[in-house]
Amino acid sequence: MALKQDDNFMNNIRDFIVDGRIEAALSFCKSANRPIARMMEKGIKRIGRPLKEIEESIEIVGKFEVYKLEKNIIILAIVAGIAPMFGFIGTIIGVIKIFHDISLAGDVEHFNGFCRFIYQNGFQCCRIAGGDCCVCCLSLAKYYG
Repeated sequence: MALKQDDNFMNNIRDFIVDGRIEAALSFCKSANRPIARMMEKGIKRIGRPLKEIEESIEIVGKFEVYKLEKNIIILAIVAGIAPMFGFIGTIIGVIKIFHDISLAGDVEHFNGFCRFIYQNGFQCCRIAGGDCCVCCLSLAKYYG
């Protein structure tokens, strides 16, 4: 879809320029709020100047557009790094709940002592693992942020 829109955009720009309607091409670029439109606008404004100057101005605008696109990519990196930790924290919370429920099920005489042992030791392990995940999430956020 985006490639088709870019093809149409470039075809429209070409048609405007071939017809000598430079102002219409500039207006069309200004109305399209996309990186390619801003790059083309800069190039169109330089029509009549040496080709090297036009190329350099488009490259400069392109570098600014890449910078603007990349500056928020850090948020995606943070989410990608922390998301598995949140999943693991959810698993640990679920396991803690299971151990707690097992320890409260005192109906079965044979397993009562065993369930309490499992709950106490399992809860300790899960609590430590949960704390480790929280520290990991905070560390990733600080590292990328």
